[in-house]
Amino acid sequence: MLRIDEIISLAEPYKNYLSKVKIKEISHTLGIEESVIVGVLQHKHIVDYRKLNGYKRKVIELLPKIESLDKSYLISFSKHLK
Repeated sequence: MLRIDEIISLAEPYKNYLSKVKIKEISHTLGIEESVIVGVLQHKHIVDYRKLNGYKRKVIELLPKIESLDKSYLISFSKHLK
């Protein structure tokens, strides 16, 4: 699970100036890849989509092989992004 609410609550106080150090701190605290943290914050309009793009990676690199994933997990995952 992405823990979107936790990502937002940790990042919101710094939304006007979210440093690379703070992204790394949030990533370490939650155990979530930095690129996922940035993607969630951009998607939720906490960070402008033009900022922090150096952290972006292809999501496929972060997921286990598709053969090992249950299809219901993928559907649940996509619902969290909305």
